Amino acid sequence: TGGFVLAVTELLDGENWRSLRGRLWISVGGDCGDLQYGDIVEGTVSVHRGMLPGNKGEPDLPRRLRRSGVAAPAWAPAASALTPSGERRGVPGLRALYAFKRRCAESVDNALPPDRAAIVKCLILGEAHALSEEQFRRFRETGTLHFLAISGQHVSMIAFFCWGVLAGFGLGRRATAGAVLGVVLFYSVLTG
Repeated sequence: TGGFVLAVTELLDGENWRSLRGRLWISVGGDCGDLQYGDIVEGTVSVHRGMLPGNKGEPDLPRRLRRSGVAAPAWAPAASALTPSGERRGVPGLRALYAFKRRCAESVDNALPPDRAAIVKCLILGEAHALSEEQFRRFRETGTLHFLAISGQHVSMIAFFCWGVLAGFGLGRRATAGAVLGVVLFYSVLTG
C-alpha cells in the first residue's frame, strides 16, 4: 500500500462544486500506480472524521499530520480511484526528486526478496508503508520499531561517511562541509 498528502481544492457536494482548502493524508489500497508529486487528480475517497492515536511507543502519526497541516486521513481503495487531469502543480524540482526516490525503491524491489526489500526501503528511504502488517507487528513487539524511523542517527552516519569520502579526495574543509550539507539536505527532503 502507498500513501501521500493530497491538497484539496474543490469538493463535489451533491451536484455542486464547492471551493475548499485543506490537506488529506490519502492511504491507497495497493500501489499508487502512475500518480506522481504535483499531479492534479479527481476522485472519490473516504474521509475519516478523526485521527486515532497509535500504540504506546509508536510515532504519533495524528500529531505529525496535524503539524504538517493535514486535516484528516482518507482512504482510496486503489490508485484508479484517483484520475490525473493532466495538469500539474507543486514545487519545481520536487517532482524529479520523488521520481528518483521511486526509481530507488524499484531498484531495491528488483534486487531483494519482498520482505527484505520492505525493510531496506523503510530504513533508507523512509517508506514505512512498505512494511507488511506482520513485519510492523514483529518490530513493535520486539521493541525495535524505532530503528526503522529515519532519525538524526541516520543523517549523522551519512554525513560522517560523506565527510570521509570527500576528505579523501583532498577537498578543503569548507568545500567538504558545503558538499556534506548539500547531501544531508538532499537526503532530508528525499526521505521526508
